[in-house]
Amino acid sequence: MVAGSALLFTSCGPGEDTGDGPKLLKGGVYSGGVFKMNEIEDFRDLNPLNVTEVASQRIANQIYEGLVKFDQADLKVIPCLAEKMERMRMLRSGHFISAKA
Repeated sequence: MVAGSALLFTSCGPGEDTGDGPKLLKGGVYSGGVFKMNEIEDFRDLNPLNVTEVASQRIANQIYEGLVKFDQADLKVIPCLAEKMERMRMLRSGHFISAKA
């Protein structure tokens, strides 16, 4: 009984820190750690090209960052991962040319 109680109390301890947690990188970005998912449904795939159901879409939106995003104040398109943006014009042939041309 005493041995069982001792095992119970020592197994519920905080454990030792292995140092495998998230690490702060340049630009305030974290790398590593554990991704915890609070979803009722199972997801099929997290490859952005293969996301077809709602559960995967919700998870992918939290993991991946797009080239552009919308400014929430006025819904203008602003660069996200893109370093610069240039307006393009589509010709009737379906080809795109620079708007400056």
